[in-house]
Amino acid sequence: MTDPNATTRQTTARDAPPGRVRAVLFDLDGTLLDTIELIVASYRHTARTCLGRDMDEADILARLGEPLVVTMRDLSAGRVDELIAVYRQFNLAEHDRLVKLVPGVPDTLQALRNRGLRLAVVSSKIRHTVEKGLNLFRLATFFDVVIGLEDCPAHKPDPGPLLEALRRLGVEPASAVMVGDSLADILAARAAGVRSVAVGWSRLAPETIAAAAPDATISAMSELLDTIGLKDQA
Repeated sequence: MTDPNATTRQTTARDAPPGRVRAVLFDLDGTLLDTIELIVASYRHTARTCLGRDMDEADILARLGEPLVVTMRDLSAGRVDELIAVYRQFNLAEHDRLVKLVPGVPDTLQALRNRGLRLAVVSSKIRHTVEKGLNLFRLATFFDVVIGLEDCPAHKPDPGPLLEALRRLGVEPASAVMVGDSLADILAARAAGVRSVAVGWSRLAPETIAAAAPDATISAMSELLDTIGLKDQA
């Protein structure tokens, strides 16, 4: 179980010595997989079916990275279970049709593994859905650890899920990097004392990502090794 005092005790990524990267943590949605079309369609279907109204895409994108229950509670606090059930039914049914693989992901993951790094996925989705996405594109075997909604009582931007992944990997925060597309990823990394790499294909406005001050930003997944100092490492 994550120590509730971990946030106050962790050194920030900017204060930590650079050290050798031993582990890379990845967000799933919008980072490894392009799931934005599926997420937007799932929220809109749910709002129309249950509430008789639409959801604006900008509002949906602004909430990327937060647990589903949080968004549904804001939509209708008294109907959270119903909303989640309708969302998940649609999401699972349309998953394989609408989800796409981000270019360069398999080659980058293989290159990281070849260099002896330990890898984890840290997502706010339930584990079953995370694994469904990984298995669809044969990515599951690259990862030593998968952290889903059920694996930690706190969720990004709290550092708890990242710290739990690192505990299972046996790696200190100063030797890890978090790669993600949302503010929650960047803020969680900072709170955990982990260096953050924002992806340039995030649906958030570039200025929004820049304001969160990630330690680095990449415009393609193929840039990751060079960005974290591993390109020339065999």
